[in-house]
Amino acid sequence: MKSGRGVLLAALAGSIVTACVVGGIAWASIPAGDKTISGCYDLQSGQVRIYDPDGGPIKGCGKNEGKVTWNQTGPKGDPGPTGDPGLAGISHAYHVSSQDRIELSGSYVTVLTLNLPAGDYVVSGKTSAMGVGGGFIDCRLAADLSTLDQASTPSNTSVGTFIALEATAHQTVTSAVTLECAGNSTAFGSHLIATAVNAVN
Repeated sequence: MKSGRGVLLAALAGSIVTACVVGGIAWASIPAGDKTISGCYDLQSGQVRIYDPDGGPIKGCGKNEGKVTWNQTGPKGDPGPTGDPGLAGISHAYHVSSQDRIELSGSYVTVLTLNLPAGDYVVSGKTSAMGVGGGFIDCRLAADLSTLDQASTPSNTSVGTFIALEATAHQTVTSAVTLECAGNSTAFGSHLIATAVNAVN
């Protein structure tokens, strides 16, 4: 019969063995060097346990177990559906201006010209004019010999007259859009702007 001291020593020795086994589990290479975690699952109960395939106190799968691993690279998936169209890009504007005084006459005189690539545009033009003998000043936006917008106003000999025009233009090839004016006046402070757009509806 063992003494109480002997029982205590035996229990202590058992604790040391248990600690070594648990410590061995902690030291195992889980996950493996390739970051894979290996496990076994019971073919009947489905219970899963993890083991170290590089060695360690926990053995590999038995005959009644199946092997399973995590962090494996699977087959490449099918391409996803095409996304929605993105937002329209930033518009491109073309601009020309002049502070020169341009003497007008009874026929249209070209005040400003913009050469535009093929595409759709919103075009605006403006100018100031000073009359020299009464009457009217008439201005227009023109492209491909067609009038896009037109406006007339009485000439003013003291403070001048301001005319603003706006239109859309569809250019099939690179060609000019012009600001033209006529009348017994002098045009000055003129601007012509064309902004490219995706479409004109």
